[in-house]
Amino acid sequence: RVWFLKQTPGIDPESSVGANTEVWSREGVIYRITPRRNDEVNDTWMADSGRVLYKQVRADNRLLVPAIDGAATAAEMALKAAADLLRSGPAAIVGSGRSTVEEQFLTKKIAAALKAPAALVSRTGPGDRILVSADRNPNVRGALVTGLISALPAAQLTGLAADIDAGRVRTVLSVGEDLAAAGLTPAQLARVNVIYLGTHRNATSEAAKVVIPTLTGFEKAGTLVNQQFRIQKFARAVPGPQGVADDLVTLAALATALGGALVPAELNALWQAIAA
Repeated sequence: RVWFLKQTPGIDPESSVGANTEVWSREGVIYRITPRRNDEVNDTWMADSGRVLYKQVRADNRLLVPAIDGAATAAEMALKAAADLLRSGPAAIVGSGRSTVEEQFLTKKIAAALKAPAALVSRTGPGDRILVSADRNPNVRGALVTGLISALPAAQLTGLAADIDAGRVRTVLSVGEDLAAAGLTPAQLARVNVIYLGTHRNATSEAAKVVIPTLTGFEKAGTLVNQQFRIQKFARAVPGPQGVADDLVTLAALATALGGALVPAELNALWQAIAA
């Protein structure tokens, strides 16, 4: 029954419109998603496609266990292996327009510690000019504001592909992006050490030396910057799978291991650093 469900404020991650939503759950299970009124963004409406996104939480291809070379391992060992690989040679960072502002800020810290280039992958599709925009990433503007990127992203990682072919990159850290879908060939993925932080299995997780599972947008809190450059918060609706750390914890641990200085992983402390 609807009156038994808990309502949690969310943001539709399908595009840069950033329609406000309510995520309805009970005892850690999501049952539906409905619009949340915001007269400045989406009025009282949302795209129908956003109503079923909660099904990704329990998808069969969900990543649940850290792995090194395909073998399950402890989270601490996976983090150490990832940090060692990143230190071992020229690295490149592929961030995500689906990451929160906080996650992009920490991804930028990792890139700065390594003096490594950072890229995003553009994601576009037909828009209705009301509830769904042609920009299908919810937070490209957050990546611009945090300085993770300085120009709008392309749909294909052609620059990274050229660097791999030329031997200028030996390790690639992907934060939630399928590098194969972004244009890297199986041969190029095999030529580098891939570290994949993500929620679901794909060609990149299969090719990765290190895999670290992360949370879906329903299992964490954060902020996104929409097409109006309006910063909007969303809250955690349900707990994540047992043993899967919050993305902020994973990224902060990597940034600390690579940079030496302690990087906060908690939202309030992190926002003090972002504000500064």
